[in-house]
Amino acid sequence: MVTGCEKKNANGVAAQGIEETNAIAEEGFIYGLPIVINYAVLYEYALDCNSGQFKAPFNKINVVANERKSRWLADALHPERLARQSKGIQLVARTQ
Repeated sequence: MVTGCEKKNANGVAAQGIEETNAIAEEGFIYGLPIVINYAVLYEYALDCNSGQFKAPFNKINVVANERKSRWLADALHPERLARQSKGIQLVARTQ
C-alpha cells in the first residue's frame, strides 16, 4: 500500500484533485448565479430609490397606470371605432 503519493493539506487530510475542484466551482456557478441575479433585481426594484427600475419599497403597494396602454385600449374599444371596423366585415354562412 502506497500512501506517500497522495497530496495532503496541513491537517493531514488528502487534498482534492483539479477535476473535483473544477466540478465544485462549476456547480457553485450554476446554482449561485441565479441567486445573485435575483438579489440584483430585487435591490433595483425595492431598495435603490435612485434606480431607474425602482417600483416601491417592501410591503408597499405601487400602482402606476400605463397611460399609453390605457389610451390605446380605450381608443381600440371605442364604440364608433368598432362600428367603423365592422362595416367592412361581411359574415357569410355557407352550408355544405
